Amino acid sequence: MIEVKTILNANLVRKFNMEQAKKRLWFPMALMLVFAVLGIVGIALKWDLFISAFLIAVGVLLPVVYWLTVRIMQSRMLKNSALVSGETTQIWRFLEDKILFNESGRYVQARDTQVLYDAIYKVTESESAFYLYVSKMQAYIIDAKGITIGTRRGLHDFLLDKLGPKKYKAYKKQYTKK
Repeated sequence: MIEVKTILNANLVRKFNMEQAKKRLWFPMALMLVFAVLGIVGIALKWDLFISAFLIAVGVLLPVVYWLTVRIMQSRMLKNSALVSGETTQIWRFLEDKILFNESGRYVQARDTQVLYDAIYKVTESESAFYLYVSKMQAYIIDAKGITIGTRRGLHDFLLDKLGPKKYKAYKKQYTKK
Protein backbone atom coordinates (compact mmCIF):
# COMPACT_ATOMS: atom_id res chain seq x y z
CA MET A 1 0.00 0.00 0.00
CA ILE A 2 1.11 3.53 -0.77
CA GLU A 3 -0.45 6.46 1.07
CA VAL A 4 -0.42 10.15 0.23
CA LYS A 5 -1.75 12.82 2.60
CA THR A 6 -1.99 16.34 1.24
CA ILE A 7 -3.84 19.59 1.55
CA LEU A 8 -5.57 20.70 -1.65
CA ASN A 9 -3.10 23.14 -3.18
CA ALA A 10 -4.19 26.18 -5.24
CA ASN A 11 -0.82 26.33 -7.04
CA LEU A 12 -1.16 22.75 -8.29
CA VAL A 13 -4.72 23.47 -9.44
CA ARG A 14 -3.46 26.59 -11.23
CA LYS A 15 -0.67 24.61 -12.96
CA PHE A 16 -3.13 21.92 -14.05
CA ASN A 17 -5.56 24.49 -15.47
CA MET A 18 -2.80 26.28 -17.36
CA GLU A 19 -1.60 23.01 -18.89
CA GLN A 20 -5.15 22.30 -20.01
CA ALA A 21 -5.43 25.79 -21.52
CA LYS A 22 -2.13 25.34 -23.40
CA LYS A 23 -3.38 22.08 -24.89
CA ARG A 24 -6.40 23.89 -26.30
CA LEU A 25 -4.51 26.93 -27.57
CA TRP A 26 -4.42 25.37 -31.06
CA PHE A 27 -8.02 26.44 -31.73
CA PRO A 28 -7.58 30.22 -31.26
CA MET A 29 -4.26 29.96 -33.10
CA ALA A 30 -5.99 28.25 -36.05
CA LEU A 31 -8.66 30.96 -36.05
CA MET A 32 -5.95 33.60 -35.94
CA LEU A 33 -4.35 32.06 -39.00
CA VAL A 34 -7.68 31.94 -40.87
CA PHE A 35 -8.50 35.58 -40.11
CA ALA A 36 -4.97 36.77 -40.90
CA VAL A 37 -4.94 34.91 -44.23
CA LEU A 38 -8.35 36.33 -45.11
CA GLY A 39 -7.07 39.83 -44.30
CA ILE A 40 -3.93 39.36 -46.40
CA VAL A 41 -5.96 37.91 -49.28
CA GLY A 42 -8.28 40.91 -48.96
CA ILE A 43 -5.34 43.30 -49.25
CA ALA A 44 -3.97 41.37 -52.25
CA LEU A 45 -7.36 41.37 -53.98
CA LYS A 46 -7.88 45.05 -53.12
CA TRP A 47 -10.91 44.57 -50.90
CA ASP A 48 -11.87 47.39 -48.62
CA LEU A 49 -8.72 48.17 -46.61
CA PHE A 50 -10.70 48.64 -43.39
CA ILE A 51 -12.25 45.15 -43.64
CA SER A 52 -8.88 43.55 -44.41
CA ALA A 53 -7.18 45.34 -41.50
CA PHE A 54 -10.09 44.42 -39.24
CA LEU A 55 -9.76 40.72 -40.15
CA ILE A 56 -6.03 40.77 -39.42
CA ALA A 57 -6.57 42.60 -36.10
CA VAL A 58 -9.28 40.15 -35.00
CA GLY A 59 -7.00 37.25 -35.90
CA VAL A 60 -4.10 38.64 -33.91
CA LEU A 61 -6.29 39.44 -30.89
CA LEU A 62 -8.05 36.06 -30.66
CA PRO A 63 -5.23 34.18 -28.85
CA VAL A 64 -4.69 37.16 -26.54
CA VAL A 65 -8.40 37.29 -25.64
CA TYR A 66 -8.43 33.51 -25.12
CA TRP A 67 -5.44 33.60 -22.78
CA LEU A 68 -6.76 36.58 -20.79
CA THR A 69 -10.18 34.95 -20.47
CA VAL A 70 -8.62 31.73 -19.17
CA ARG A 71 -6.49 33.62 -16.64
CA ILE A 72 -9.44 35.70 -15.38
CA MET A 73 -11.73 32.68 -15.08
CA GLN A 74 -9.04 30.71 -13.28
CA SER A 75 -8.34 33.52 -10.81
CA ARG A 76 -12.03 33.95 -10.03
CA MET A 77 -12.54 30.21 -9.61
CA LEU A 78 -9.61 29.86 -7.22
CA LYS A 79 -10.56 33.00 -5.30
CA ASN A 80 -14.17 31.89 -4.83
CA SER A 81 -13.50 28.20 -4.17
CA ALA A 82 -13.74 27.31 -0.51
CA LEU A 83 -12.32 23.87 -1.28
CA VAL A 84 -8.97 25.29 -2.39
CA SER A 85 -8.62 27.50 0.65
CA GLY A 86 -5.88 25.35 2.17
CA GLU A 87 -8.24 23.64 4.60
CA THR A 88 -9.24 20.56 2.60
CA THR A 89 -7.24 17.47 3.52
CA GLN A 90 -6.96 14.57 1.11
CA ILE A 91 -5.76 11.07 1.93
CA TRP A 92 -5.05 8.67 -0.95
CA ARG A 93 -4.46 4.96 -0.37
CA PHE A 94 -3.29 2.99 -3.39
CA LEU A 95 -4.31 -0.63 -2.89
CA GLU A 96 -3.86 -3.59 -5.22
CA ASP A 97 -7.42 -3.50 -6.62
CA LYS A 98 -8.54 0.12 -6.09
CA ILE A 99 -7.71 3.57 -4.81
CA LEU A 100 -9.35 4.79 -1.61
CA PHE A 101 -9.69 8.55 -1.45
CA ASN A 102 -10.82 10.49 1.61
CA GLU A 103 -11.45 14.21 1.56
CA SER A 104 -12.38 16.30 4.57
CA GLY A 105 -12.20 19.86 5.73
CA ARG A 106 -14.06 22.88 6.95
CA TYR A 107 -16.26 23.06 3.85
CA VAL A 108 -16.33 19.34 3.01
CA GLN A 109 -17.99 16.61 5.03
CA ALA A 110 -15.63 13.70 5.35
CA ARG A 111 -16.31 11.41 2.44
CA ASP A 112 -14.74 8.26 1.12
CA THR A 113 -14.46 7.51 -2.59
CA GLN A 114 -13.29 4.33 -4.26
CA VAL A 115 -11.72 4.53 -7.70
CA LEU A 116 -11.00 1.40 -9.70
CA TYR A 117 -7.88 1.48 -11.85
CA ASP A 118 -10.00 0.70 -14.92
CA ALA A 119 -11.82 4.02 -14.41
CA ILE A 120 -8.62 6.05 -14.76
CA TYR A 121 -8.33 7.57 -18.23
CA LYS A 122 -4.60 8.34 -17.89
CA VAL A 123 -1.99 9.54 -15.41
CA THR A 124 0.58 12.24 -16.00
CA GLU A 125 3.41 12.99 -13.63
CA SER A 126 5.20 16.28 -13.21
CA GLU A 127 7.92 17.38 -10.84
CA SER A 128 5.36 18.43 -8.26
CA ALA A 129 2.29 16.22 -8.71
CA PHE A 130 0.57 13.18 -10.14
CA TYR A 131 -2.56 13.91 -12.20
CA LEU A 132 -5.07 11.04 -12.26
CA TYR A 133 -7.40 11.80 -15.16
CA VAL A 134 -10.93 10.43 -14.96
CA SER A 135 -11.81 12.11 -18.28
CA LYS A 136 -9.97 14.16 -20.90
CA MET A 137 -10.46 17.37 -18.91
CA GLN A 138 -10.90 16.32 -15.29
CA ALA A 139 -8.18 15.01 -13.02
CA TYR A 140 -7.48 14.37 -9.38
CA ILE A 141 -4.33 16.23 -8.36
CA ILE A 142 -2.03 14.43 -5.95
CA ASP A 143 0.82 16.46 -4.46
CA ALA A 144 4.00 14.39 -4.75
CA LYS A 145 5.37 15.87 -1.51
CA GLY A 146 2.64 14.26 0.58
CA ILE A 147 3.70 10.62 0.33
CA THR A 148 3.55 9.24 3.88
CA ILE A 149 3.79 5.49 3.22
CA GLY A 150 6.07 4.44 0.38
CA THR A 151 8.15 6.59 -1.95
CA ARG A 152 7.60 8.69 -5.02
CA ARG A 153 9.42 6.10 -7.10
CA GLY A 154 7.22 3.42 -5.55
CA LEU A 155 4.04 5.30 -6.53
CA HIS A 156 5.43 5.87 -10.02
CA ASP A 157 6.24 2.18 -10.48
CA PHE A 158 2.95 1.06 -8.92
CA LEU A 159 0.79 3.23 -11.19
CA LEU A 160 2.87 2.33 -14.23
CA ASP A 161 2.37 -1.35 -13.42
CA LYS A 162 -1.38 -0.96 -12.82
CA LEU A 163 -2.12 1.22 -15.85
CA GLY A 164 0.57 0.33 -18.35
CA PRO A 165 2.79 2.64 -20.41
CA LYS A 166 -0.04 3.71 -22.75
CA LYS A 167 -1.98 5.35 -19.90
CA TYR A 168 1.01 6.63 -17.93
CA LYS A 169 2.91 9.69 -19.11
CA ALA A 170 5.62 11.65 -17.32
CA TYR A 171 6.37 15.27 -18.25
CA LYS A 172 10.07 14.74 -17.65
CA LYS A 173 12.09 11.60 -17.47
CA GLN A 174 12.71 11.55 -13.73
CA TYR A 175 13.61 7.89 -13.54
CA THR A 176 16.11 7.52 -16.33
CA LYS A 177 18.22 4.38 -16.16
CA LYS A 178 21.95 4.94 -16.07
